[in-house]
Amino acid sequence: MCFALLLPVGSLMPGQASDAVEPIESLISKFMRDNRLNEDNISFSYYNTVTGEAFGFNENKLMRVASVYKLPLNMYYYEQVAAGAVSPNARFAGYPLSQCHRMSLQYSDNGTSQAMRQAIGGLSAFKIAIDKYTGVSAAEIGGDYLHSNQFSSMTIMNTLKYLYDNSEFFSEALGYLKAANPRQFFKMYVEDYEIAQKYGWLDMWPQPGSSTRRSRICFVWPLSA
Repeated sequence: MCFALLLPVGSLMPGQASDAVEPIESLISKFMRDNRLNEDNISFSYYNTVTGEAFGFNENKLMRVASVYKLPLNMYYYEQVAAGAVSPNARFAGYPLSQCHRMSLQYSDNGTSQAMRQAIGGLSAFKIAIDKYTGVSAAEIGGDYLHSNQFSSMTIMNTLKYLYDNSEFFSEALGYLKAANPRQFFKMYVEDYEIAQKYGWLDMWPQPGSSTRRSRICFVWPLSA
């Protein structure tokens, strides 16, 4: 599991009451214990935009994040259009870019998202193109990071910070993220705040001797009051 949680003023962790805020370290330890997780299968980053409080666990570990890549992908295209490098009338998978943004962010459509990524030059070119969001150099890191859909919670957190710092520019994208997955994932627990979330769902085939499939969910959770 790969989690990146970015919280603004007054925000609480799921299920917490304002008069009994448990330390983030204790929450993560309990979550790992209850779900039988360890350093091999979880990466976590937390940042409070008001207090500056930050916490990371295994935050540099690369993990497959499924559809979470669609967030920096769409951020890239919003800025490319603003810079005049991509036409706002460009089409991907037969759809205009304006519609692709909604399909990709709100409905997590794979076809349009993959066409958008391929138009940049493929996976490796895309990773290099989003260096400004992730805060790392994909070309210098190379390996699995450059050539696969792997991120760390730290690179996702850096992307969230960029999104937060430029939230007015990315207001349309945030609107789609707020509309995504009603009453699902983090929206099952928090009702007092709007939640802009991008999830990634990765189904894993059974291991030998196992009768069920394993699955991992990767969340990106920027919150706004």
